[in-house]
Parts: sequence; structure tokens; C-alpha cells
Amino acid sequence: MNEFLLIVFLGVTLFLWMSEKRPPVVKKRWLFSDEPNIVFDGGIVLTSKTYKGYVTIPGELVGHPIFTLDAKRFHDLVCLWTLAEHGGVWITPTMHREHDEHSQHRKHSIKKPLLEYDSNKEFHGYYDADGIDTRYMECIKGSAFIRAWRDEYSRLAEFPSVERYLQSRSVGAQQFIGDGFMNSPMMVACKMVLPEHIKRIELRRF
Repeated sequence: MNEFLLIVFLGVTLFLWMSEKRPPVVKKRWLFSDEPNIVFDGGIVLTSKTYKGYVTIPGELVGHPIFTLDAKRFHDLVCLWTLAEHGGVWITPTMHREHDEHSQHRKHSIKKPLLEYDSNKEFHGYYDADGIDTRYMECIKGSAFIRAWRDEYSRLAEFPSVERYLQSRSVGAQQFIGDGFMNSPMMVACKMVLPEHIKRIELRRF
């Protein structure tokens, strides 16, 4: 009887230990696009009309001209707020189309989340010479890195123009990116918060 209880105890201990070591599961897959009839199997398509049903973004941001007058900046805003609130995989329409084309030719698939075969990091993605590739990113819900990136990017609304924001961050971001990418507020915001969170994330060369 004692041996049986010992085996059960060891089994439960091993199960709990393995559970702690398992990476977080990415459950949701997100895509933001106003393209008609876009197909995103197994994922959620957000549009400029439907995103409010999934994510809560302060009205002073979604109604601010710095975001509303530029489709790319608005896309990035929805991306960061959605990932911070829900976690999951974020994929852009461009990457989605490339994935479909590759799948048809039996090439590599990006449907599998990176979290399936790596560690306990809270954010996983790719990078290239420009920085983190925002076409495909994944994170756990409440990722500290994504929340910090979201908050820094949202500070665009505190400035009279994108140029003034970039100028105010030029010293802090310059040590991480070259002059050619100082005109991207998404990348500058990322680089501003990246050093503090670098140990929490995993990046792979694209």
C-alpha cells in the first residue's frame, strides 16, 4: 500500500513539474483587414468595423488623427492592444497570402505557433535588419513586453505629429536601430522598451 501511494505521489509530482515546464498555449489567431471575402481558417478576422467587439481601446486613441489618418498606424494600434488583451498569434494579410501560396506548393507552413516547440518565453517572433517582423508575432495573454510596447506606441497621441514623437525618442532608439528606420513609430516604440524585456522574449532570424 505504501509503495502504491509513493508511486501515485511521484506521478503527481512529475505531472505538475512537466506542466510548469510546458510553454503557454496560444489559442487565438488574429488578422486585421478590410479586404472583402478574406478567408482565415481557424482564425478571427478583425475589420475597422468589427474590432471593437473583441478588444477595448481607449476612445482618445481610436479617434485620434495620428492613427485614423494612417491605415498602417491604425493597424499597429489594433495589433498591440489585441495581443496585450488576449494574446495569441498576429498575422498580417500579406503574410497570410504568402502562407497560403506556400501551402499550395507544399512548402513550409506558418500555421504552427512557435510556442509549440520552444520555451516559457512570453513573446515569440522573427527579426531582420529592420527589427522585429510585425507580420507574424505571438505572445501569451498579458505579456509584459507587449503591454510596454503598446503603451509606448500609444504615446504617439501625446504629440502634435509623428515627427515630434520620433524626434523625442531619437536618442533612446538610435542605439538599437539605424537612421533608415527612425521614421517608423512602431519600430521606434519597440526599440524603446525592448532592452528591459529582452530576457522575456525569443526572436528567430527571419
